[in-house]
Amino acid sequence: MRIFCQNMPWGAGEVDIRLLFEQYGKVDKVALCTFPESGERRSFIFVEMADADALRAIISLDGKEFRGRRLTVAKAFPRTEPRY
Repeated sequence: MRIFCQNMPWGAGEVDIRLLFEQYGKVDKVALCTFPESGERRSFIFVEMADADALRAIISLDGKEFRGRRLTVAKAFPRTEPRY
């Protein structure tokens, strides 16, 4: 399952994110999102985990504070419209 996580601290790298989510199961992939023009990090990420592990992570981490920022964690859904 793909997880969307918003309001991630700017300084959190892939290792930090893996450690946070691996408390709930094996992390298959972490995608750090950037602005295409500048390459600067955005405050949201995507994490891929097995369905049961992902649900545990979502329930446990949504609304929790991580490094001074309150996370929004939810199941990621595919876009319904193309982006131009």
